[in-house]
Amino acid sequence: MKVQILAICLVAAVAMVAAEASPVLLKDGNATLTIEPYAKAGVFSWCVDGTNHLAQQGFWFRFEGMDYEEPLSALGLIGTQLSDTNTIIDPCEDTLTAYYGDLCSFHVEVRYALQGGLAGSGTSDITEQIAFQNKTCNPLKLWFFQYADFDLRGTARDDTVWIQGGNTAIQTDPCHVMAETVVTPMPCRFEANCYPATLNSLCDYTITVLNNDPGPKTGDATWAFQWCLDIPAGGSALISKDKHLVPEPATMSLLALGAVSLLRKRRR
Repeated sequence: MKVQILAICLVAAVAMVAAEASPVLLKDGNATLTIEPYAKAGVFSWCVDGTNHLAQQGFWFRFEGMDYEEPLSALGLIGTQLSDTNTIIDPCEDTLTAYYGDLCSFHVEVRYALQGGLAGSGTSDITEQIAFQNKTCNPLKLWFFQYADFDLRGTARDDTVWIQGGNTAIQTDPCHVMAETVVTPMPCRFEANCYPATLNSLCDYTITVLNNDPGPKTGDATWAFQWCLDIPAGGSALISKDKHLVPEPATMSLLALGAVSLLRKRRR
């Protein structure tokens, strides 16, 4: 049943992908976000005050009965919707909602909302909501993955990342700190690693189970979360997340102390 849903989604959306095959640019204040909703790359640029801090953020999924994960785009892109949430202050499109799958059976809505800061502040925020809608008569078991490869300040080999509390990824470099908190639900697994280990695992045509390594990892650091979702017939599920980029040495120092403490505990 689950594999059949994937096949239905692919057939229903194949004609729509060509019309959507252009990157989408969101802009707000001092920040831009570039998204390829139709491709495996997903989000591949988050520029703040002219500096790109992101190499890739993407989503993967696996239904029960599948032998490996697929990128979310494999469900087929139904369409996208752009909007501006603050037309008075900054009249630019800052929000994208992308729809994947089949509106008559199972579909996923991904909403990205970009918030910029003042020019020169170095701050920006992205909120994301992923909604899963199961309109079939059968429950669905779904494993869902988020993979992130941030290169803070546009450099790839001087970052440190660790997972705190099972639902917060914190990444630092000498001048920036980026923290993402998963509000709901708590991921069932997580992984801090270095490029390209986790990405290779998601793309190797075998089942991926994240290793629950909280880090810290230093170098070309990456991180990932995994959810196991049981979506009832006629039911829904929701994941909400937030990313915040802050150039604040004082905060970075406090977070770095947390990483050192975690590393010491793991060495005991």
